[in-house]
Amino acid sequence: MVTILGEAGIETVAAPDGATALRMLEERTVSLVLLDMSMPGMTGLDVLQAVRGRPHTRTVPVIVVTAFDRGEVRIGALEAGATDFLTKPVDPNELVARVRAHTRARSAWLQILEDQVHWRGEIANMLCRIRPGAGLEVTAQEICQTLGRLPGLVGSAVYSFLDPGVTVLLAGSGPAAMGPPGRALPEETARFLANRAHGWPRLEEAGDAGEPGPPRAGRGIATVYAALVDGDHPLGLLVLSIDRLARADPSGTSMQTLSAAFEFAAIVTSLLRPELEGQSRARADSQRVDDMLRQRTFRTVFQPVVDLKARTA
Repeated sequence: MVTILGEAGIETVAAPDGATALRMLEERTVSLVLLDMSMPGMTGLDVLQAVRGRPHTRTVPVIVVTAFDRGEVRIGALEAGATDFLTKPVDPNELVARVRAHTRARSAWLQILEDQVHWRGEIANMLCRIRPGAGLEVTAQEICQTLGRLPGLVGSAVYSFLDPGVTVLLAGSGPAAMGPPGRALPEETARFLANRAHGWPRLEEAGDAGEPGPPRAGRGIATVYAALVDGDHPLGLLVLSIDRLARADPSGTSMQTLSAAFEFAAIVTSLLRPELEGQSRARADSQRVDDMLRQRTFRTVFQPVVDLKARTA
C-alpha cells in the first residue's frame, strides 16, 4: 500500500503495530489513517477507539482495511468511528481513489472551519468597535447592521426586558423582529421571548418541541436565541434568523451561528448594559412615582406667603 500510494504521489508512512501508530500520531499531523483490523498486539478496533478518543485525531478520516466482509465486523468498526472500508485483496485504483476522496473532503472541511473562525472573529471585532452612548436604539441598530454580515442570516433583533412581562424591540429586521421598535410587545410575544432567555443559546425551527415558533419566521427559518444576561438576571435577548437551507448545508452554518451566539451575546450585553440598567432604574423610579400618586401616599402642606408690612397674603 505504501508503494501504491507513493507512486500516486501521496506521502505515506507505515507503522508495524498499533502502539507504534499511536506514538506516530502524537508526533506528526496526518490527513488520513489506513488501519488494518488484524495486527499483532493491539487490534485495529483498539487503535480506532484510541484515535477517536484523542482530541487532535478525533476528526481524522480512518479507512479500515479488513479481509472479513462480515456485517458484524463493519458495524463494530462504524460504531467505533470508522470513516470507510477497504476489503482485501485491495484494488490499487480503488485504494488511491478512496484515499484521495477522503483527503479532499477533509481539506474542504478544514477550509470551511478556517472560514468560519475568520468570520466569527471579524464580526466580534466589529462589534467591539461600536461605541455606545448615542441611545439604546441607535446602538442596537448598529449591532444588527454588524450582525447582518453573518452568512445565511435573514434577520436579527435586539430586545430589552423592561419589567417582568414587558418586552420592547430596540432594533431589528426580518423575521427576528416581532413588533414595532420602541413599543411594548403583546403579552403572548413577550412571554414567548422571555421563555427563551434562560440557559444557553438555543436554535429552533417553527414546530420544534411543540412550540409555535416566532410569528413571522415561517417554516423555512431557523432561529437562534441568546440571552443578554447580567449575572443571573436577563436584561434582554439577541435573536438571529437563519435560512433553513443554511441549517442543512454541510458547512453547518446555523450550528456555527449557534456556537457564536454566546460570544456575540456577551459583547452585546457589555455594549448595552449601562443604558439598559439606566433605563430600568428610570422606569422603576417612574413606577414608584405612579404608585405614590395612585395610592396617595403623600400629604400636601400649603405655606402662605405674607407681606409683613402690608399685612396681606
